[in-house]
Amino acid sequence: MNFLLVFACLTLNVALANSQLLCRARISESNTFLVILRSGKPFSGNPTCFGPRNIGTPLGFACALRFMPLVWYFNGESRRCEPMPYLGCGGNNNRFCSLQDCRINCLQFKR
Repeated sequence: MNFLLVFACLTLNVALANSQLLCRARISESNTFLVILRSGKPFSGNPTCFGPRNIGTPLGFACALRFMPLVWYFNGESRRCEPMPYLGCGGNNNRFCSLQDCRINCLQFKR
């Protein structure tokens, strides 16, 4: 019994380390379509950046394997990239592996 517990903990630790090395924060790489802003004017840009902060859910073992303690999202109100954890499942595409990725994808678009 102790062997199984140690093995499970070791497996989870290795998976967590690998998920940090191979950050897969984005759900999809192609997200370009027309977004209508509050002003009613069309905006052609990256809609990923205008999704709300969403840390996802930790449901299930598979989600725990994809947990990332630090990813970045674009805060549309403050117009800044801010840190957040990602719990491993669900969420939205407003999630980037690094501050630089967030800035490259989101700070170029003006409302």
